[in-house]
This record gives sequence, structure tokens and C-alpha cells, in this order.
Amino acid sequence: MSVLELCYTAADKDIDRASIMNDNQEHLAFNHQIGLALTQWQHDVEFALYAVAAACSGQAPPADTYTTFFEHRSFRHKLKQVDDLVSQKVQGTPLLADWRKLHSRIETAEEGRNALAHRWVLIYPNGKPGRRWCLLPRIGTRERTPL
Repeated sequence: MSVLELCYTAADKDIDRASIMNDNQEHLAFNHQIGLALTQWQHDVEFALYAVAAACSGQAPPADTYTTFFEHRSFRHKLKQVDDLVSQKVQGTPLLADWRKLHSRIETAEEGRNALAHRWVLIYPNGKPGRRWCLLPRIGTRERTPL
């Protein structure tokens, strides 16, 4: 059996398990999975970014760094704030090139997180159980505004 056939078999089993859920349970499971993904993003990326900010803040009290970092809801603002701190701290060292690569990876990850968080939810009430709820990408593009 090929890897692709194994994947399809696993997906069919997941759909079979989903068929025992009623509409409300499926709705809750759908939202739970999205919420879990976004929470993991915040824990893994935003808190790691805060740790970088704290490491670059020097003698600043930890509470000040925490408050300054989390006072803004915009992730792009937080990333810009940390970028400024890191750039100042490692200016003229080989670490700056490493930070630029990491910064680029974080921006790419942010695009993936935003794609998940800002999609429209589409409901197919007559669809197969486990396939009634889906995410639909937004149509069109929006220009990013500079900070």
C-alpha cells in the first residue's frame, strides 16, 4: 500500500469517526481545532519573540519588557519592536545575519497564521459528516500598510 493510499485510508477513518457527531458537536470540534492552532501560534511564536525581547532589553525590569511587548495587539508591531531591539543589540556582529534569516522565517509564519485566522467559514449543511465546515480563503488582496 502506498503512502498516498494510507493517507486516504486514515482520512476515511477520520470521516467515519466524525459521522457519529451531530451538527453542534462538529461545529464545536471545528472551532476547537482552529482555536488550538491559533493558541499554539501564540505560545510558540509570540512568547518566544517576547523571550528574545527580554534577552535584548538589558537591565530593564522584566515587568517593563512584558508590558511594553504585550501592550500592542498587532503581531507586526511586536515583531518590529523586537527587530529594533535585536538590531541595536547585535549591530556589527555575525548574529545580525542570523537574526535577519530568523526574522524572514517569522514573517512567513505570520502569513500562514493570518491565512488561518482571517479566512471565512463556509458551512455545507447537507455535506458529509466531517466535511460540513470548511475555511474559505478571502478573495482579493489587501495592501499592507507600513507601521
